[in-house]
Amino acid sequence: MRISKSNVSLIINKFSLFCLLCLFCSSTSAHKFYVSLTEMNYNQKTKSLEVSIKLFIDDIEDVLELENESKLFVCTEKETPEVNTLLQEYTKKHFQLLTENTDLNFEFVGKSCDQDYIYLFAEYKDFNPEQKYTLKNTLLTDDFHEQHNKVNYLVNGVVKSFSFTKDKTMQAF
Repeated sequence: MRISKSNVSLIINKFSLFCLLCLFCSSTSAHKFYVSLTEMNYNQKTKSLEVSIKLFIDDIEDVLELENESKLFVCTEKETPEVNTLLQEYTKKHFQLLTENTDLNFEFVGKSCDQDYIYLFAEYKDFNPEQKYTLKNTLLTDDFHEQHNKVNYLVNGVVKSFSFTKDKTMQAF
């Protein structure tokens, strides 16, 4: 089934709205809603896979501070200089694209902060969308057992969506 780019945008917007509604509804309950949203888009011009990972700032900050035993002030004016390196190392450890059990290297492009969210950007160069891959996504699942990591993979106008949890960390595509 082929989906037009406008339909892809609509699907992504509806999914994002759903996540926000779930977040809003969960804020009134005793349990916090743990979710990340990743967009993986194949860029035909550059032959690369562009990755954008959306996380709650406080969640990734808590994890990094536990691992490093220091206050990091992620996405604030007091942010410590090592934050970008820690984010890159954490992402490379917990978000892996594999082919025949070989971890592909990505370039960490950077981050962007927006109120409660942090966006992490990465790029896999020389990506071949015809090849078989396995995605391992364990972002935040070691520390937050309720964590759900949603991934949308867009190539040639077709979207494939995946869901990862503590118990389901790998998916082939």
